[in-house]
Amino acid sequence: DPFWRVVVQSLRGEEQHFFDHVVVATGTNNVPKRYKYEGQDTYLGTVLHSGDISTWERFDNKSTVCVGMGESGADVCLSIARRPGASVTVSIRSNPGWIVPRFRGSMPSDMMTNRLLWGLPRRVGGL
Repeated sequence: DPFWRVVVQSLRGEEQHFFDHVVVATGTNNVPKRYKYEGQDTYLGTVLHSGDISTWERFDNKSTVCVGMGESGADVCLSIARRPGASVTVSIRSNPGWIVPRFRGSMPSDMMTNRLLWGLPRRVGGL
């Protein structure tokens, strides 16, 4: 089977991880940002942007690396992790900042931050 090899440099040294899929979740508010990675042209597996995913069955019994931890990336990672036999590793560039629960009560967490707060004119309540 084809796989994607991710090499990580950390204080512990170099580590290698292997994945069946790569999901790139780096778009901002549904505008895809598609990056090219070294070796991508010869990779025989699947590289997807989060906007390309229409069904989740393709991730069953597979290991996936998800590049990016924005709202879409977090949603994709959670959805894949809930698939039978699936595993997900998240790759981020630097400090992840705040990772909050997807829901606060029955309301999505980002309804109170991104969509509501940032969508309002500044004088009404946006930052």
